[in-house]
Amino acid sequence: MHSEVSFETIDTHTAGEPTRIVLEGIDESMTGSGSVREMRDEFAAESDWVRRLLMQEPRGHANMFGAVIVDAEADADVGAFFMDSGGYQDMCGHGVIGITTALVEEGMVDASDEVTIETPSGVVTAHPTVEDGRVESVTMRNVPSFVFTEVELDVDVGAGRTRTVDVDVVYSGNFTALVDASQFDAPIGEEDADVYREYGRQIWETLDAEYEFVHPFHGESYPASVIEFYETGAVDQNVVVFGAGAQIDRSPCGSGTCAKATYLYDRGTWHSASRIPTRASSRRASRLESPTPTRATSTSSRSRR
Repeated sequence: MHSEVSFETIDTHTAGEPTRIVLEGIDESMTGSGSVREMRDEFAAESDWVRRLLMQEPRGHANMFGAVIVDAEADADVGAFFMDSGGYQDMCGHGVIGITTALVEEGMVDASDEVTIETPSGVVTAHPTVEDGRVESVTMRNVPSFVFTEVELDVDVGAGRTRTVDVDVVYSGNFTALVDASQFDAPIGEEDADVYREYGRQIWETLDAEYEFVHPFHGESYPASVIEFYETGAVDQNVVVFGAGAQIDRSPCGSGTCAKATYLYDRGTWHSASRIPTRASSRRASRLESPTPTRATSTSSRSRR
């Protein structure tokens, strides 16, 4: 059996994390019409083979990430929804930074100081810094973020031992589970990445099976799709596990960084004039844009094609 399909893509990386941006080849017959969320849901239900084709082996890999550019229904320059090797995300900070870089450098949007993108979570605003036609950095203003709840979960830490850990759930475009890594014996580092992948998989599966997180603004139910383990210091160290495939984010995670900033502000340990430098395999900084209990945060980083 032989069939031919063609897709035009641009690959970027943001602080080491890939985004394969699909520009052509996906049309309304695959997505339907309506909001970006509605188009994403239609695509996932009827054309998920495209995600598997572009994200998984042999064209992708276990930690591949992507975005599909579509027409925006809201007042925005473009629409975009996000996918990975295991499924879909409602929001992605590193993806927004990669999309902004690609669209500006390819001349597909005006290289002004603002690019608006409708995502399944809402409209986000990106501010690129452009020098000689190249995007040097992007600052993203995320959707409104807020601390949602705190839960206790049991995690199998090996050798027949189970540990009960505190998990703070924060909404920042995705529901993100923040976990202080000091609750475990393993330090955050490359050598223990698989250890945290397994912890993240357990936490993700437990939250998915036992909890329902309903957004208080519009009443829709979401899973906690991002698990962020963190160590606090002069530069915060983190490892982020996300999605059904328990992928490890090579960047500090844009929406996760927004979640962490929101959590710290809610706890009174951080204020709006501060910046929070975060490091995974690379660095990113975040600050509060307009601090209220449900205000957005922003994150800044570079992306390269």
